[in-house]
Amino acid sequence: MKILFTLSLLLTVHFAQAQKTIQGTVVYQYTISGEGAEMMAAMMPEKMVVVYGDNAMMTSMEGGAMASMMGKIVVNKGKGYVIQDDKETIYNMSEEDMSNADTPQTNEVTKLGGKKKKIMGYTCEAYRVQTTQNGQEMTQIVWATKALKIPEIEGAGAANLNQGIGGAKGVDGFPMEVEIEMAAMPVKMVLSVTELKMEKPKASLFAKPQGYQQKPFSEMMNSMRN
Repeated sequence: MKILFTLSLLLTVHFAQAQKTIQGTVVYQYTISGEGAEMMAAMMPEKMVVVYGDNAMMTSMEGGAMASMMGKIVVNKGKGYVIQDDKETIYNMSEEDMSNADTPQTNEVTKLGGKKKKIMGYTCEAYRVQTTQNGQEMTQIVWATKALKIPEIEGAGAANLNQGIGGAKGVDGFPMEVEIEMAAMPVKMVLSVTELKMEKPKASLFAKPQGYQQKPFSEMMNSMRN
């Protein structure tokens, strides 16, 4: 679960450069293949939904046993937090929390020259991103389009996560598809954009629910370690 949450958090905070600013909703479909894929797919979400607003974004999962456990990851006007509706709890992020998080470090980004394909009508170019996390290797093939970019978004831990999945320095564009292979896991995971709606969301979507108890984000991460 912690690996999945970390990948989702990285996707949430920084999805890189490009041209047309997105105001709306992007839906990524998960596809899993390899040894034990069926068992893992039963726990994994079916979709990841990312909503972009003015200096705000929210990521949530749909389907799978883990979706409700993940909650909604929100960055709103410089503040980061996770909302878990089933627990009526908000976990507030701090710079210290994020500096202690197990985030991947980018080792090398290579543009795969000549490789292009269209996804949802957008021309994408391929990049290979080699990362490590606590000594574990991870390879990503990122298909990015230069036609799109997210709004300028600030939030707790953004400086630490800029080199995360799909948003590594050297990847020029918005990731429309990310293929992930981890040396420690005999499976391949692919996130592909299947829906893209340019409809500006209401600011209230990113607000903290009234009446929820608030806790430090470190408490949530510690529970995942146990």
